[in-house]
Amino acid sequence: MTPEAKRKRIDRQWTKAKPLAQGDHAMKYLASRVPGLRAPRPIALRLSTQEYWHEGTLIGQFPTIVAQFTLPDGRMATVHRTALDSVTPAKATVMTADGEILDAKRNDVSALPLAGGAVRLMPPRDGVLGVAEGLETAYAAHMLFGVPTWYCLNRVLLSQFVVPEGLGIHTVHIFADFDQIDPKTGKSPGMADALALEKRLRVGGLKVVIHRPKLRGTDFCDEWKTSRQLSTMAPATMPA
Repeated sequence: MTPEAKRKRIDRQWTKAKPLAQGDHAMKYLASRVPGLRAPRPIALRLSTQEYWHEGTLIGQFPTIVAQFTLPDGRMATVHRTALDSVTPAKATVMTADGEILDAKRNDVSALPLAGGAVRLMPPRDGVLGVAEGLETAYAAHMLFGVPTWYCLNRVLLSQFVVPEGLGIHTVHIFADFDQIDPKTGKSPGMADALALEKRLRVGGLKVVIHRPKLRGTDFCDEWKTSRQLSTMAPATMPA
């Protein structure tokens, strides 16, 4: 595809999708993944019904969250799509005829290089912004820390994030996934990329605060669910 054809394709994906509405499939999914979620309704997320194609074969149609991935200069570079189960508020199980399980989350074509961009879930507040890898993690971090948060799709793009000019952002909170140690590198991949971003932003004169979950092998979505479970447990009583 030519760059112009790619641009038209992602524009079409975005314009065909509808803004999120209270009680729709996308909102129910987000509420199930981040229980108790309270956040501004995102203009960077929309809902559509989309066909899922794999190697030229139509697998099926699914309700799909369409996320607008925006570069620092404001241009849309791609749309990221999450296929949902048509009945339950969960990611779809997408399976080929021979039993291969496919990823429910995928990018469409990229009209522009993605380095530097993010999905802008909510506006920065008082010069403060958070960034995370994934959609659910970003919302969970927002609930835990009260910081308006964007997401970058994955750890590599998180490490490449560029703070847009003109928004008055002076402080960035980085919400890292606390991955298991990679035996080949001796590092936690999510933490390593978050630390690389921290270093680059500090050199650029920004205040940076880095956060990681308490338990290795988890992200802030896991931590939020644990915190919710603990908060709803009845306090233990001493026997008489």
